[in-house]
Amino acid sequence: MLAVLVIVYVAAFQLSLDWIGASFAAVTVMLFFCLHSAMNKTVSLVLVYYIFSLIFLNLLPWLHYTNDILLWRRGPLADETYFKLNVLLFLSHAIVQSFHTNMSRATVAVTRLESKKKQIGPLPALVLLLVSGAAVFMVFFINNFSIQGMLFRGLDYDFRTEVFESSAARLFVTMVCRMLPFFCFLYVAMRVSGSATLKIFLFGLLLFSAFPTAIARFLVAMFYIPIALIYFPAFRSGGLFATLLVASLLFIFPFLDQFREFAGFHTLQLLPSIDYFYAAHFDAYENFASAIDMDFVTYGWQLLGVILFYVPRALWAEKPIGSGQEMAEQSFYSFDNISMPFLGEGFVNFGSLGVLAFAVCLAYGMSALDRFFATSVENFRASSYMTAFYFYLVGSLFFILRGDLLSSFAFTSAGVVVALFIAKMMKQIDRINYNHKA
Repeated sequence: MLAVLVIVYVAAFQLSLDWIGASFAAVTVMLFFCLHSAMNKTVSLVLVYYIFSLIFLNLLPWLHYTNDILLWRRGPLADETYFKLNVLLFLSHAIVQSFHTNMSRATVAVTRLESKKKQIGPLPALVLLLVSGAAVFMVFFINNFSIQGMLFRGLDYDFRTEVFESSAARLFVTMVCRMLPFFCFLYVAMRVSGSATLKIFLFGLLLFSAFPTAIARFLVAMFYIPIALIYFPAFRSGGLFATLLVASLLFIFPFLDQFREFAGFHTLQLLPSIDYFYAAHFDAYENFASAIDMDFVTYGWQLLGVILFYVPRALWAEKPIGSGQEMAEQSFYSFDNISMPFLGEGFVNFGSLGVLAFAVCLAYGMSALDRFFATSVENFRASSYMTAFYFYLVGSLFFILRGDLLSSFAFTSAGVVVALFIAKMMKQIDRINYNHKA
């Protein structure tokens, strides 16, 4: 079915089939081969990677190339740059497919994940409610106790309370405060039997702190894809998940994008216009190509900034900014908040070999996690809080793949820390309860 749709897409938009177009076509065939095996299994990180690559690094860039559309650049890209990038992408996809296939065939060690649900006592329930409530209050406070600010993203930012001198600090704290209700809810959803009232209340807190029209689209995916996978096990089918993810990219995300500059319900459109697909949401390929075109290689400097993202700029004034922003400033773009895909970060740090090295690291990480969680994803009853954390990574991967790496790594790491904090906190409370009963 997907192959038929792509053939129709190529024919309807009369995509170029010159030698550059042929290189796009070769990558398309490679991705179809990869998707065929991934869609026949359960939802996985590698499936998200293939869908992202097909849309953001293949089909839409092919459309842009055919129509000579450039989103940020002032001058055209050389044909050799297009070809070099497509060769690098072809090799990267081959690396990912090879790793995933070989690791899937390896003998799988049975990993016991804590999966038995239990009743929750008054103390753990109260702690979860207090933690979630305090986090939601902080988000509400930052939005100056504005209900509109909690529900709509694109309103005038002047109403928000200036509690932080740094906008980055405010953004990070807001992110953590939205993560806390999310992981509290995931913990109860996966570890607690019954307690419908508690689950509804925690979900309400999550919804108020991270309403879909009030947050960035990557957060919508990060928060609500895991919940959908938990409560609708049918979505764990690779084929159905891929279909829904593509549909979300084509319809739901364009709808949510309208709330970035929300001027009233009368301005909303349910269906996206074709102009949406020529907009800067899909700049990942062009930015990657521009890095190659200008030979933007930092020999690990940008990666150092990612690894030490937690060091404040007050202590490290020369700390690297995001790779997309750095390239935009060097190229004198009119806008600098642009993406840099994960594989593009490989080039920015170590050139062409860096792209392949990043592909190897990504392939190994995705394959190891997919293999580790395969059994619990297939068997809904064997799912655990750790499985919910895996679903969080599934929802986060699109953000990481589109980049840039500095912001996506920082925010995803914040989720990891919060998830571990909730698990550790509840373990300690269970121990207190056990000692008290003893």
